[in-house]
Amino acid sequence: MEELRAIQRDGPNRSREERERSGRSDAIGRKNRVAGLEWLEVLTDVAQHMNLYDVDLIMSWTPNEYKAFKKGALLQVVDNYDNMARMAVFNRIAANKKKLRIEKDLFDAKSARDRITGGDKAWKESKKIDTTRHAKAQEAMKKWAENLSKKG
Repeated sequence: MEELRAIQRDGPNRSREERERSGRSDAIGRKNRVAGLEWLEVLTDVAQHMNLYDVDLIMSWTPNEYKAFKKGALLQVVDNYDNMARMAVFNRIAANKKKLRIEKDLFDAKSARDRITGGDKAWKESKKIDTTRHAKAQEAMKKWAENLSKKG
C-alpha cells in the first residue's frame, strides 16, 4: 500500500495540487508560449502521432523537443510504409517464384546479422549483388559499338 502511495505521489497520476507544489504546472502558463505553435494544435498532433495524452508532460517540452518528437513520429510512419512495401514485394516473389531460395531471392538474415555486428550501416541491403556480368556486358557493348562505327 505504501508503494502505491509513493507511485501516486511521484508518478503521472498525482493530483493537480501536488504538481503545482512541485512546479511542473508552470509549463502550461502563458510565459512559455511560442509564436507559431498553438497549444491545442500541439496536443492534437501529439495525440494523433505519438499516442500521448499527458498534458503536463507534453507542455513541459521545449518547442525544439516537440518538433523533434513530431518529426520522429512522422519518420516512423514512413518506415512503416516502407516495411509494408517491402513485405508486398517479398510476398509477390514468394508466391510467384518456382524455386524459391530464401537467402538469395528474399533476404539473407545471416549476412544482415554479420553486417550489423561489423558496424555496417547499410545492413538492410544484405542481398549481395554481383556486378561482374553487368561489367562484362557493358564492355561487350562498347566493343560492338566501336566495331559498328568502324564499318559505317
